[in-house]
Amino acid sequence: MKSLLLTILAILLSGCFEETIEDPGGLFAEHKSAEDSLTISLPSDATYVDTEELVFYVEHPFVLTVTGTPRLSLNIGGTTRYADYSAGSGTKRLQFVYTVQGTDNDADGISFGSNSIDLNGGTITFNDGTAAQNASLSFSPGDTSAIIVDNTGPVISSITPPLDNTYMVDASLTFFATFDEEVYVTGTPQMQVNINGSLVNVAYTGGSGTTRLTFRHTVLSTDLDMDGITITPPLLLNSGTIKDEAGNDATLTFALQNLPNVYLDGDMPYIVSAIDPVDKTYVPGDTIEVSYTFTEVVNVTGTPRVGIDIGGNVRYADFLSGSGSDTLVFSHSLVSGNEDDDGVDVADIIDLNGGTIQDAEGKNANIIFYLAKTPGAIVHAPLPTVTSIVIPSAPADGYFNLGEEIFFTLNFNDEVDTTGLPQLVMELTTLSPTLTYVDYNSGSGSSSLVMRYVVQTGDEDHDGLTLNSMLNLNGGTIQNANGTNANLDISTAIAAIDTSTLLVDALTPTVESITPPANATYAIGDALNFAFNFNETINVTGTPRVALDIGGATRYATYQSGSGSSNLTFRYTVQNSDLDTDGISITSNSVDLNGGSLIDLGGNAADLDISSVKPNLSSVLVDGIRPTVTGIAITASTYTETQVITATVTYDDTVNITGSPRIPATFETMAASPELVYQAGSGSSTVTFSYTVVDGDGDPNGIDLSAITLSGGTIQDINGNNANLTLSTTNFPSVLVDAIDPTATLTTPANGSYINASTDSTTFAIAGTCDDATATVDIKIDGVSAAGQAGVSCDGTNLSGTFNSTGLSEGAKSFTVDITDTVGNSSSSTANTVTKDTVAPTLDSVAAPANGNYALASNMDFTATFSESVTVTGTRLSLTVGSSTLYANYNSGSSTSNIVYRYTIGASDYDEDGVVLNSPLEYNGGSITDLAGNALSSNAFAAPNTSLINVNDGEPQFEWYDSTPALVGTYDYGDPNANTSETFTVRNIGTAPTKASFQINVNNNDGAVFVIATDNCTGNLIAINDTCAVTIDYNDIGAPGLKTGDATADDPGFTVNPGYTLNLEGTR
Repeated sequence: MKSLLLTILAILLSGCFEETIEDPGGLFAEHKSAEDSLTISLPSDATYVDTEELVFYVEHPFVLTVTGTPRLSLNIGGTTRYADYSAGSGTKRLQFVYTVQGTDNDADGISFGSNSIDLNGGTITFNDGTAAQNASLSFSPGDTSAIIVDNTGPVISSITPPLDNTYMVDASLTFFATFDEEVYVTGTPQMQVNINGSLVNVAYTGGSGTTRLTFRHTVLSTDLDMDGITITPPLLLNSGTIKDEAGNDATLTFALQNLPNVYLDGDMPYIVSAIDPVDKTYVPGDTIEVSYTFTEVVNVTGTPRVGIDIGGNVRYADFLSGSGSDTLVFSHSLVSGNEDDDGVDVADIIDLNGGTIQDAEGKNANIIFYLAKTPGAIVHAPLPTVTSIVIPSAPADGYFNLGEEIFFTLNFNDEVDTTGLPQLVMELTTLSPTLTYVDYNSGSGSSSLVMRYVVQTGDEDHDGLTLNSMLNLNGGTIQNANGTNANLDISTAIAAIDTSTLLVDALTPTVESITPPANATYAIGDALNFAFNFNETINVTGTPRVALDIGGATRYATYQSGSGSSNLTFRYTVQNSDLDTDGISITSNSVDLNGGSLIDLGGNAADLDISSVKPNLSSVLVDGIRPTVTGIAITASTYTETQVITATVTYDDTVNITGSPRIPATFETMAASPELVYQAGSGSSTVTFSYTVVDGDGDPNGIDLSAITLSGGTIQDINGNNANLTLSTTNFPSVLVDAIDPTATLTTPANGSYINASTDSTTFAIAGTCDDATATVDIKIDGVSAAGQAGVSCDGTNLSGTFNSTGLSEGAKSFTVDITDTVGNSSSSTANTVTKDTVAPTLDSVAAPANGNYALASNMDFTATFSESVTVTGTRLSLTVGSSTLYANYNSGSSTSNIVYRYTIGASDYDEDGVVLNSPLEYNGGSITDLAGNALSSNAFAAPNTSLINVNDGEPQFEWYDSTPALVGTYDYGDPNANTSETFTVRNIGTAPTKASFQINVNNNDGAVFVIATDNCTGNLIAINDTCAVTIDYNDIGAPGLKTGDATADDPGFTVNPGYTLNLEGTR
């Protein structure tokens, strides 16, 4: 009983504590109410594989009740999976499970597809003590990045074979298999290798826990494959395993690999050891030996050899002994020219050199063996060689001159001793290459020998001395301490230096010859060139010169050009007045430096003596005398237009002329720039020039000439001296020119004027201007001399005279004045066009304005038509308007044949039965003439019909006189029972008496209604302010749109409302 109570108590207490601990709203949570919230517990961080379960727990503060199969949405490698509800209903903790499938993979951690429970058609509820309700489905997902799903096994990404080589017995071949992830190995997997057609299983040796597994094979004596092995898939597990960390089996296949350069020869003789050259310093005559020990006895044919690197140069140790044993010896005898201070290197392979090394069965030995460098095997067997040459610096003036020393230093690669007087061979260039020897000077016992040369007379080299490629022992020796003779070839050292700046000049420049001007006669401006030919290049400063004798006068040919060469040009240019007819000569025996200098490139002054090379100049003649004009003649005369002025010019020497020289002339009046152009005389001393006088030339006092101009031509003597162009005489007072035309102008009759009936005369006056009182004058009409000319003359200023115009026909004429001077120069004046018109104009008709009524301010235009164009001033037409006489005055049209006369209607003008136009046209102080000035022949005309041209000064104006109609009431159209009529009085308040008929418009609400009024005024003239009675007949009222009289008794009626009035309109 006690046990039972304790048990019940324990159960009760257990429930209390459980509720208190887990319920945040319980006693130990300050009495807070439990919240409707979910928490989730994740599977352990691990890698999960096929069939393993992912278990999730969802917890709630209250006991949950589940129906159906709620689930959690998962994302596994991009694929949606579901952890289904599996247990927990009736508790506070629900379990959800997902079983991993073989295709699932997620290397970076699974995730939730949604952070809430998918009810999947089910329910999850709880009761908080008050009522059952749906549980919250949302939760915080937590970190799932370490929950990995891996169902993919490792894959071989590459196979790494051994290096290309030939592998002998006991050699190791290492193979590597690389996977795409870390793998773990149990047992001893194997890699299959095909060796000469048989598969050999190469055992795994290490690499578990990494991505690379190692397989290794040791060559057996039975292994032989000389065409390359092959790696054959797949790997063999050999009862072991290869898995990834998740336990997935690796894929063991890979691509087959042929290794055509990996050979196995377990039966080939090969080198097992070697003996390097002994550590020592080797000198010329010493022997360097290398020996190799093979795995078995070998036989040698031919002369195999081993390369030895001595100071960067390969030498060969030839096979010496050992054929028929297992050890072969190779030997090299050292000669001069070898140097290696850090040890020789023996090649890694024996060079068969056409021979063989084989075992007794004839199998070729493996002849590769790697020897370490032998730093103790030093070689000192140098061949003394010039490694560089130190050349001297060029002197400041650029040349080594007479007596100066030239030193060369030969640097050897070893210390050398000398005996005798060895020489450096040097080539100098004078007229031809010359070998010169530079003797040994000092340096024996060192690595530098100094050679010395002293410049001798005649030495010369202007393009840089040249060293010969071989030293000349000259009976002596050059050796190192080993007694090795030096290498005499110094071409390599010479190639590294530049001797082009080492110039030598110990040669005095001299004039070897003088090339004179060609035998000829030289004229003014001609150059006498003397070429001084030196034996070498000369530089010139200043203007050296050479004295010449020309006709007894001393002249100088001065330096002109050639500095920097061996040929200098001296020049004298023939001057005016120079003359030598028996040959010029060089008077001095030396060149006159004239303050300048002549030196060669080496600075040596030239020998100025030319006595022995002066040329014969007896045929070099000089003529510097210019031909001069001694006279000029022109025939005295007065030259007119087209006449030729010829000038004969005489020279004191025969002249040759080219081109068209000319003599400029000056006239007092010149049409242009007159010039007398050369015509004839070349080859003689008499030359002619001529000019043809042109219109406008004039000189009554004698022409003037200027010096001859060549105009691109030449005037020279037979030696080419240009002639003096100055004339002996320039003024010719008896040579006159008159090619100026007299002039005249005609002012009367003027251009555009008329000869009319009043001016036509037998003595029609002529007037104008002119400029030659001696000239004769002729009046021409249309190119023919005018008839009846009388007293037509020029007084030097004015032209006057008369002619008979009566015989001229009517029409336009061309009048000119011809004037001719005493020498025949003439001109014709500008033509004046003059029209003869003696016929008077006539008035042919007068046209009235259009028929109609003309109101105040309107214009009535009458058009008078004449027989020709007329000029009008003043004049008018007479009108009768009503009882008044009025005038239409000239308005427009003068200078035409249609003249407009106008009357403008004024106040009080009134004419209802037509105005009247009265003939004749009145001049009223004016005039009507034609363009020639002939007056109108008659002003009478036939008056046109104007009976329908009425005049009223304004619009009709009427007013209601006694009362204004005010129609109020309803009216029927054409109603015979209506009040039939009303009579009213109207008064003329216009500005003129008016005949009128009336129309009265009734405006009302129904639109316009037309009322035709009858009146007793119609046809009567109502004076201003007079009255007249108007009767409105209502029976005549017409409907809108109907004319009066169209109304019928059936027409609808109309209404006139209060306030609407009748408007009175009168019409004339």
